[in-house]
Amino acid sequence: MKTKITTLFIISILCLMNARAELQYSLPTSNAWISIVDCKYWFEESTVIDGKEYIKVYRQYCYTETDCGEKEYYAAVRQDNINEKIYCVFADDSTERLLADFDVEAGDEVTVYSFEQGQERLIRILDVDAILIDGQYRKRVSIKSDYSFEPIPYDFWVEGIGSVVFGLFFPAPELIIDACDYSQFLCLYVNDKLIYQNPDVNFCYRELQQCGGYDGCVSDCVKLGGTDNNCQFYCAPLFDDKFRAFKSCITNCTDEGGEFGTCLSHCREEYDNTNVPENLYQTFNISLSPTKDYLLVETELSPCSYVIYNALGATVKQGNLFSSGINISAFSQGVYYVVFYHNKQIYVHKFIK
Repeated sequence: MKTKITTLFIISILCLMNARAELQYSLPTSNAWISIVDCKYWFEESTVIDGKEYIKVYRQYCYTETDCGEKEYYAAVRQDNINEKIYCVFADDSTERLLADFDVEAGDEVTVYSFEQGQERLIRILDVDAILIDGQYRKRVSIKSDYSFEPIPYDFWVEGIGSVVFGLFFPAPELIIDACDYSQFLCLYVNDKLIYQNPDVNFCYRELQQCGGYDGCVSDCVKLGGTDNNCQFYCAPLFDDKFRAFKSCITNCTDEGGEFGTCLSHCREEYDNTNVPENLYQTFNISLSPTKDYLLVETELSPCSYVIYNALGATVKQGNLFSSGINISAFSQGVYYVVFYHNKQIYVHKFIK
């Protein structure tokens, strides 16, 4: 009888949500922070952009749970309660971007913006229900992205919070690689009160070392639904010193004003075994499909990992190569570099879309 009453109560809540078509819980406006892996994102003050009111959000890296660096302005966010959407203007981007959309039903598709990936993502709505937070039911949207890495196929948007799996600023299910960790929402504090705790963890700060190296990465990946075999291929390049040094070299070089192609050549020479015959780099033959929606790859070195950079050196896609094609339909026209990683070797190719 109790179960039946609870079910009817939840159904009533959902009907009420559908009827009101307006969000009741807003994002924090001050004295609040969310924790995503090793960063705190502080909601501190209001600002006006193009006549619309936003809340400024500052990011703060933490080296231990109590030892944190300086706060830096990261973005401005606003929640449109009437139209049931969350928007953002990032510090380095003047365009307003959609982070979450609650005015949806199961089966709908929504395009949101991933700042870290620098591109839009198509999101499929799986379900709409409610979740009990701090004694009140809030609207929750279950979503999936076609770009998701296999072990992590899902995410949830919750009103007044945003994504509760990857975090407010990572609205599309994807892996944002940071050492051996992925972007993971941990908790929300408002006025020094814990409002929401990720049920998969029992802490609000995660030191990167806690992932436990390669074995810990594989373990975390498997817990999230990946197969042991796929997770091993995913985690391997994250723990190879030469691979990490190569990526850091390119980043540092471009940050100092270097042209990406020149930086790439310099870093290959410094980190990529110059005594290896040049024809070894022809192990991967690449071409574009007639529609230019896929990067076609011919190689005997499979499976392997890959990272694709744009002409500015920003990572636009990464993953594991299990088939002969990589979907690049979301890429804009331009020059790109794809870096393949196999058996502690790095193979670099350029292509133009």
